[in-house]
Amino acid sequence: MANVLFIVVDSLMPQPLNTLLQQRELPGFSFLISHGYQTTLTSVFPTMSVVNDSSILTGTYPDEHGIPGLVWFKRDESRIVDYGDALGNIIRQGALTVGRDTVKHLNDTHLSQQVETIHEYLAKRGISSASVNLMVRRGLSKHPLRTPFNRLLGVESVSGPEYLHLGYFLDDGTENFPTPFNQYGYGYDQVKQMTVNLMTHPNRPRLIISYLSDPDKTIHKEGPDVRRPVYDVDRFIQHILGTFPSWEDTLQTWTIAVMGDSGQSHVLQNKAKALIRLDELLSPYTLLGMGKGQNEADLAVAPNERSAYVYPLYSQMDLPQLAKRILRDERVDLVAMPTDKGAHVLTAKGELFLRKGGSLSDPYGQAWEVEGDPALLDVKGTKNCWEYGKYPDVFRQLYGAVHSQPPPFALLAAKPGYEFQFQTSPTHVGGGSHGGISEKEMTVPLIVGGTTRKPVYNRLVDMKKFMIDCLA
Repeated sequence: MANVLFIVVDSLMPQPLNTLLQQRELPGFSFLISHGYQTTLTSVFPTMSVVNDSSILTGTYPDEHGIPGLVWFKRDESRIVDYGDALGNIIRQGALTVGRDTVKHLNDTHLSQQVETIHEYLAKRGISSASVNLMVRRGLSKHPLRTPFNRLLGVESVSGPEYLHLGYFLDDGTENFPTPFNQYGYGYDQVKQMTVNLMTHPNRPRLIISYLSDPDKTIHKEGPDVRRPVYDVDRFIQHILGTFPSWEDTLQTWTIAVMGDSGQSHVLQNKAKALIRLDELLSPYTLLGMGKGQNEADLAVAPNERSAYVYPLYSQMDLPQLAKRILRDERVDLVAMPTDKGAHVLTAKGELFLRKGGSLSDPYGQAWEVEGDPALLDVKGTKNCWEYGKYPDVFRQLYGAVHSQPPPFALLAAKPGYEFQFQTSPTHVGGGSHGGISEKEMTVPLIVGGTTRKPVYNRLVDMKKFMIDCLA
């Protein structure tokens, strides 16, 4: 009976991985590939971790799972939701508010109840699973938070699969209290130990999903071509392969898959040019952001690194006109907004309307009807199908993003080299950033060892079914 370990690596980049594979410097990755295969996956939009994770676990796009970004405006509560993207934002928003949104609301109220996570799916069929440090981990079991975090947050327990680790923040009977010295339980060494303990548990779970967050931090700082994170992940894989007497024995017991969630794009070194400051871009409007609200704000804004949501706070605002004004800034790639049945997409060169249905399907079997020039999104319509160019799966990605939350709003995407900034939002000048819709952010590796089974399509949204198939 197959057991499956899925290792989700935040911002694992294909280019340095392939370079080091060619140079034969990655024994762990190479062993998996020699006993399986390597390919690439297409991510979802916006390319932010909680959006990616939600799509991996539910097999759906944001319009179905309902998580629009790491930062977004919850209109029915008139406030910005932030799942913890930067220290400055956490301070401005309030650490307890961010903590409750991240620990409780992300999984239990914000993630749609109309979709089923893989943990819920498996539990209903009597199959045990585990999650190690992934932010999105909703399941049918309850796990108590460690004191004093339960009292501070007013949250006694969190949902998850049968086996759950959230760093060292759960009351799991151990003495491992979260501190900066042990990286709060989120570092390589801590995730290694948690994962190996689960793999060798007498009642081991059939599926383990383990999350490595450290590569994302390094790439944000040093840029997408940095190689050190790939070496670190390879050493992690080697340690996992050494769980049993030989690496071959480990793959006899466990199918192991390693995947990225989204890539990163270079950010220019010139700070003044690299940062698209939303207060300048949207001048003279009054903007509502983190912290205390402004009584007479015109727009709420939620930057997600290389994308940003803009929400009108009064009904008379002409969003398409605002979009055209925004596109005067040559650093903005596109602006998209929801329509009743589809998406309205504007670029500096023109606009188009996108709707589900029609006579032409894309490579994933999704049918679309387009009014306007699809070449604006580097898409060609042939007699038989839509052919994507530099924006993989762009129609479904845009549709999913603009129907991820109640209208009205506009979603902005920056061209490569730039990112949006407002208040204390994180910036990565001279490094790497994601959130956008470029090919570099959308393309991530998948390396599988222990099986030749492949997903139906190479997309993040196909990973849930793939994991289920691997358990068969």
